[in-house]
Parts: sequence; C-alpha cells; structure tokens
Amino acid sequence: MEYDLLQSGNCPICKTKLKVETDEYISYKSRHVSIYKLDGKVETKCPICKRMIVDKR
Repeated sequence: MEYDLLQSGNCPICKTKLKVETDEYISYKSRHVSIYKLDGKVETKCPICKRMIVDKR
C-alpha cells in the first residue's frame, strides 16, 4: 500500500521528517535514501516504518 508524503515533508504513518533533495535521493538525518521514479511520481521507502511513500510531482 502506498501513502502520500505530507505537505510538511513528514511520513504520514510515523511522522519521520523526510527532505526531498533531488530527483535521485531524499535525505533523512543527513543520510541519503534512494527513490524510484515511475509515471510522474516519486516513490521511496520510509527508513523508519518501511512503508512506501509517494511524492507526486
């Protein structure tokens, strides 16, 4: 199941702050987390709760 990234940049499930840096990665506590680009949307996995999060561009 996919969840939309909140406007504040937080994970909607565990409220972890995720910052979308570029189209290749997001940053979480200065660590880069890979993202996946599919059909005009960006998907990533939350490093804490491991749920798929979508950021529609």
